[in-house]
Amino acid sequence: MKAKANFIPKIELNGSVWATVLDKRFCCEVVRKEPYLGQLLIFDSENDMQHIFTEEVFLAFDAPFGPDWTDVGSWKNKVVDYVDSHIGGN
Repeated sequence: MKAKANFIPKIELNGSVWATVLDKRFCCEVVRKEPYLGQLLIFDSENDMQHIFTEEVFLAFDAPFGPDWTDVGSWKNKVVDYVDSHIGGN
């Protein structure tokens, strides 16, 4: 069963290129590490914001004014795939 793709956008601060919450539980963020590269991070808010996942991701066009929509779609899919395979969908 797939996790509900219920993403809520969050404000971007401190090197964050994109941040959201999946299913009112999983806090997800992409943080710029260097030009054209970032890290996708997932934290579990039901377990004291435990860091549960990190993956290096590409930032199309270096995301100077925010992320490219194709990048966001890819990051959302990675989050849902991780939650589905490691925690279980809702």
